[in-house]
Amino acid sequence: LLRFAPCILQAAVALFGLAPMAIVQLAQALFLAPSDPEGHLMMAWTLIAAGDAEAGLRYVEAARRLDPRGPGSHALFAGAAHFALGELEKAAAVLEARLAEDPRAWELAPLAAAVQARLGRRAAAPETLRRWRPDLSDAGRRVALGRYLFPVRWIGEAAHLNADLQDAMRLAAEPASVTVESLLERLAEAGPDGQVDAIRRLGWFGPAAAPATGALSAALGAEDRRVSREAAVTLGKIGPAAAGAVPQLEAMADRPIIGFRAREALALIQGAPGD
Repeated sequence: LLRFAPCILQAAVALFGLAPMAIVQLAQALFLAPSDPEGHLMMAWTLIAAGDAEAGLRYVEAARRLDPRGPGSHALFAGAAHFALGELEKAAAVLEARLAEDPRAWELAPLAAAVQARLGRRAAAPETLRRWRPDLSDAGRRVALGRYLFPVRWIGEAAHLNADLQDAMRLAAEPASVTVESLLERLAEAGPDGQVDAIRRLGWFGPAAAPATGALSAALGAEDRRVSREAAVTLGKIGPAAAGAVPQLEAMADRPIIGFRAREALALIQGAPGD
């Protein structure tokens, strides 16, 4: 059963969201083969994807104890769990240690670069990404990241982490000259198209874009609906640090179309990811 578990679980969790069923099946398999490190890794994968990163970490550790020289997936799943928990320093430590130990562990590079970017280590992130696709130019890697599918696909209340990680990877691929300050300048000077682009890129910074809360709150009242919609989305990505925008978001929560984005943003800012 464990040998077929990866295919079964990937289909169940990623396509149908049947994490509870997958967890039960894996628990039964682990009861029959408690010393199988692959079984513990697959349980970790499923729990992390379902939003229980802390439990997933315990299974990663069990797999590592059973197979200390095991694959890079130990670090991948541990890094994903720490990312989900907001423990970026721990995620960076796990991933960078494995990359230093095994330079061929290129599959860890996108997550490692995303974590570095979110930690403000913008100079290190592009170098890490080059280990993932050394055959591409910097521009080519930015395009490739748009098609990249991370092995963990979060579901349910944790589903917002998929977009969060994608944004962090996009930030990792950006030149270090692109900062919150430079994007705020562009937001103040550009027309609607440039404003939408600047606001979207601000969202890639996540909570680090908190200094933009005032400008984004003002953008909620823009005549161009694309600008106001993107402002609401980015405020949600900033999360609790964008609490200053709550009154403006509440005022528009009942409006047609934009109200949906405002309610999503409010849920994220107030600590409960939207549906």
